[in-house]
Amino acid sequence: MNECRFLPECIVPCQGNIVACEEHGKKILLDCNGETFFKIIIDGGAELCNSANQRCDFMIINDDESIEIYVELKGQDIVHAANQIIETIKKYGLDQAIKYSVIVTSSIPKNYTALQNVKLLLKKQTATIPFIKNRFIQLKYKEQKIEKTN
Repeated sequence: MNECRFLPECIVPCQGNIVACEEHGKKILLDCNGETFFKIIIDGGAELCNSANQRCDFMIINDDESIEIYVELKGQDIVHAANQIIETIKKYGLDQAIKYSVIVTSSIPKNYTALQNVKLLLKKQTATIPFIKNRFIQLKYKEQKIEKTN
């Protein structure tokens, strides 16, 4: 991974083949399947907590930076979560990387249209279907792809 892309204090190597992102009772686990991944702390790391910039909470990047996973751990405002991911992609995303978006919420909105709109918006931005789930998402890296396992 290009160490100059992020400050060293924002980069956390995976521990025991798992990358975990957790905040306020919401959690994502990525099984790295033997590959090297890094968690990048965006909110409160690469971007200061009191910054006015919209940004997601974390990025997860593999060693050759060909995969970028944008993670937002959110309450209920799924539209705001999508906008935070999009702004982070604009600022930190590499053009050649395969991008995934993950939103873990305290509750999925009852407004089905809002959920569908967010999925379409993020798919347009990343070319992959976003992973959206309440409380906990488990992902696995397999054959150059990220898949949801729960």
